[in-house]
Amino acid sequence: MPLQDLAILLSIALTVPLLGISIWVLEEWLPSVSSHLAFPEFWSARDWLIVGICLSFTGSIGDNLWWGMAWLLRFLHESSWEWWFDHGVYSNVIFRQGFKLAAGYCHLRAAVETGALSRRLLSTMMATLWLCAAIAVFTLVICER
Repeated sequence: MPLQDLAILLSIALTVPLLGISIWVLEEWLPSVSSHLAFPEFWSARDWLIVGICLSFTGSIGDNLWWGMAWLLRFLHESSWEWWFDHGVYSNVIFRQGFKLAAGYCHLRAAVETGALSRRLLSTMMATLWLCAAIAVFTLVICER
């Protein structure tokens, strides 16, 4: 068996415990903040961290379900594997970038709540990052023409 096939097989195998541990993390931590999720203005640093952890593991579940299926289909030589790879960018935008951005923001908000980071600096940096993303998209669109 070629080395790449062994790596694909290992990746598929590791997806199962990864999904299990991710669900377990959510089951352990989500109940501690679920009673006041609707009121983020009252969240403590601990709450922000827990929400960030839950977002991160939720994104991981979605990402690993998608790519686990894609690699499984490729390993099995199913013709539909190409569709999963061709459409993987949509999964990445939601589960990788989207959930990780939200989780990262929550972790930084936790730092604000502890006084380690100023709220103004967080707001400025977030606005700067979104502006850089918009400039990058605009530049790529212009270059594509």
